Amino acid sequence: MKRLLRIFELTKNEQRVVLIVVFVLITVAFVEYERRVSHFPIRPPAVAETKQAPTPFRNKKWATRLVGR
Repeated sequence: MKRLLRIFELTKNEQRVVLIVVFVLITVAFVEYERRVSHFPIRPPAVAETKQAPTPFRNKKWATRLVGR
């Protein structure tokens, strides 16, 4: 058992590296969490505009011929 606990015997530099890695991991996790929480819901797709049906008389000449009858 004593042999297994030796992995916790770290030099000062190794302790520093471990602390930096832990802080980086916590920061990344916090940033990802905030992104998910603060993410606005996706808007539903905009309703396609309905186009007006073209009028039966597009051409003035054609319209005057039919009205003139």
